[in-house]
Amino acid sequence: MKHASPDGPSSVKIDESQGDKLRKLDKEKGIVVRFVIRHNATTGGVLDRAIDSEDAQYKDFLRLDHVEVYHELSTKTRLYFSEVVSIWDADFYVKMDDDVHLNLGA
Repeated sequence: MKHASPDGPSSVKIDESQGDKLRKLDKEKGIVVRFVIRHNATTGGVLDRAIDSEDAQYKDFLRLDHVEVYHELSTKTRLYFSEVVSIWDADFYVKMDDDVHLNLGA
């Protein structure tokens, strides 16, 4: 099991077969999926090491240079769009919360 979000009980969980499906979407349809996270206020902890390990294996995280606090959620969104536009040339960019289901395979 992979934990893709450090935000508590609503964390996104995907297994390796789902990771393979995400890579297939990227390769076959040009749909890039990344788990967008912020830096922790304290770095180097167990969660950071687990995320670093997973990212080294699957390359499925996009870390924003931002320490998130609830009253600044719009900052995370602004930083996300600024970052992805500089990385990928796409027709569409979508940012979703981890409680949204989107069927990308359809």
